[in-house]
Amino acid sequence: MSGLSETERAGFTKILSLMTKCDLLSLSDTVTNKMIVVENITEAKETILAFTKNAEELLRRKKVQRDLIFKYLATEGVAMPPNSEKHMLIKRTLELWSSVKVT
Repeated sequence: MSGLSETERAGFTKILSLMTKCDLLSLSDTVTNKMIVVENITEAKETILAFTKNAEELLRRKKVQRDLIFKYLATEGVAMPPNSEKHMLIKRTLELWSSVKVT
């Protein structure tokens, strides 16, 4: 059901690991429209990845905050100005993922 590539899934796994348990559970409820109840953060992460239609949709969610995307890009070696707006960080993240080839 997931519309994510392997590169996007790997990236989101890193981003989701930066989130709090409360935010993960809330995001899982949002993505599944509260149709699936998860009991722990592992289930929440798997559910979020499984029910996400595309990468941009998930990056634009309120719970995926600007700071999380900024930290993710920094760990991937992508330098961005600290005052970058969320839409610029999303654009750069999508560019990064589209340029990476999974072997």
